Amino acid sequence: MIDTDDSSVVARITVKPEESFLQTHVCIKDYSENDGILEFVEKNKIVVVDNTAKMILMRSGQAALCLRIADDIYQEYLKVLDRYKKESL
Repeated sequence: MIDTDDSSVVARITVKPEESFLQTHVCIKDYSENDGILEFVEKNKIVVVDNTAKMILMRSGQAALCLRIADDIYQEYLKVLDRYKKESL
């Protein structure tokens, strides 16, 4: 998540769990320094809580919730990724 005023990183909502998950999903660690991030992404319609959500256990023993990225956000991500790939050539 990027601050639109100064382009600084505010938070990262994808963790690197040992378990794989769909590209259309993010895993959210909602404790410690990330306390409250789950409420924020739900309230701002960044993720969708549906029947594809699943809890995963990370190597640390902590849990992370994997949720589907909202369709409009995911489509925007794909555009940015495509633009990045073209600029990297």
